[in-house]
Amino acid sequence: MSSDIKIAWQRRPHSTGAFTAVAFFLTLLGCSSTTPVLQEKPEVSPPTIETSVPARERASWEVFPLRSSLSELDRADTLYLEGRYADALTQYEQAPPSVEKLLRELSCLLHLRRGARALTKLSEYAAERSLRVDELPPELALLASFAYGIEGDIDQTISWFSVVNRSGRYAGASRAALRGVVQSLSAEELEGTLSRWQSDGFAYSILLEERKRRERGGGILAAPAWLRSALKEPEGIVTDQTVTIGALAPLSGKSARLGKEIVRGVSLAVGDGIQVIPLDESSGIQQSFAQLGPKAPVAIIGPLLAKSAEELATYPLQFPVISLSKKNIQGNPQLLNGGLAPAAQSDALVRTVLQRGATFVFCTVGGGELLAAFNQSASSLGAKIRTNLTPASPPEDLAGCEVVFFSAPLDSLLPLLSTLRAVVPSATFLGSANWNDLSALRLGRAMLEGAIFVTPFAEQSKRPDIQEFLKLYRERFNGEEPSDGLLAFHAYQIAKETVTTFLSGRDTAASLAGELARRGFHQPLSVFEVRGGELREEGVLTHESH
Repeated sequence: MSSDIKIAWQRRPHSTGAFTAVAFFLTLLGCSSTTPVLQEKPEVSPPTIETSVPARERASWEVFPLRSSLSELDRADTLYLEGRYADALTQYEQAPPSVEKLLRELSCLLHLRRGARALTKLSEYAAERSLRVDELPPELALLASFAYGIEGDIDQTISWFSVVNRSGRYAGASRAALRGVVQSLSAEELEGTLSRWQSDGFAYSILLEERKRRERGGGILAAPAWLRSALKEPEGIVTDQTVTIGALAPLSGKSARLGKEIVRGVSLAVGDGIQVIPLDESSGIQQSFAQLGPKAPVAIIGPLLAKSAEELATYPLQFPVISLSKKNIQGNPQLLNGGLAPAAQSDALVRTVLQRGATFVFCTVGGGELLAAFNQSASSLGAKIRTNLTPASPPEDLAGCEVVFFSAPLDSLLPLLSTLRAVVPSATFLGSANWNDLSALRLGRAMLEGAIFVTPFAEQSKRPDIQEFLKLYRERFNGEEPSDGLLAFHAYQIAKETVTTFLSGRDTAASLAGELARRGFHQPLSVFEVRGGELREEGVLTHESH
């Protein structure tokens, strides 16, 4: 059959706690037993809702820049950013046609819970251009998904999320939103939806994941906020039991920039069914925990600062806390160490150079935890350590060293490199994640030929997990790049592991803490080498490979 977008108008009342399947199933794109259509629905008066909001996180469908590049939309954009969606919509509708204008009109309608009107606008846009389903821009397809959800049509919601996923853009946003939908279905609705969507791998995998979560004891979760106006809550769900996860980070003071990246990383990892509560560790543990309210979170990601982690060692925790501090704290079974441990990096470095088949004489320059970890790794793996030097030691002390490990950040070493390279012209220089500094690498590349460093994160890495994270970050935060990508990515990975563990059915504090401790937080490490003046990714080391 043709894969043109079909316009088929029918509205049926939804059942209690359920979405209603669309009446028209067309075989388009061969995607499922229920196929995406743009369906004009009679618009009914939406419920009265509060349309002004404070400074806020983006809505799940807001994958476009919140301020347009078109000057004629400036006034409407200002109203939109203030949360005055009805006024903004009036202004947008007076502007000349453009995709940027349409995106914002549709978003206003979704904020106002006017899904039917949004679908009508989308249908008109597609019809005017004779677009097929797979030709609709993915930003608009994503909006169609949410519009159908607001109207209470689960099959069309799933179908359009599947279209977005196949486009290769916003796959993370569509997966997270669909997971929030299926977690709110009653048992009967879940089984019925599973049977209808067996032929769509994307949707079926999420539905099957939800069935397994419930088989392990997980309950029905509250519907995402954007969906609740379309549904009555299924029996057995208590709507004030919103699932929360805390992000404990320095949100004020000199480390506020780092705290912002931790909160952003955690927010990227959770779906619509889970609320992230930012907690400022700069105010002290007791005061920051007071921000949680009466309901205990699933877990808390953070803190970052060592003094906060030390304070938590004796704190009476009732939920798992995954520390991001490098300091390894013992004594509290609910406090888990998820920081970027120097031991993993040093072990990977030593193994990498030893595997090159020579007996190396190691020298180290610097101090601190990284140096101690490197010496321990080298000793345990049988490497010969000739001497430990400080940056103030005479350069001649390095003579004869085949490998030199530096614990200091690369930018602080640039003044020393030419002198050191003259003493050991063929030595391999080693560094840790604090060498992931492209500007310093460019400045020092003449002296860094053959240098190796390992890092859990680098924007230039080809690793799929890193590239997926960066794509999600840019989509969510208006095209911004992370100011500290390593920290944001690490918080994202830990939060993702925590949410996955929770959704698998281990939804009590004790069992979740035990399961997370068993799994551990082992980040893959990318190995980079300077060759021919260029930085090259030589491989990836996993926990199993080192």
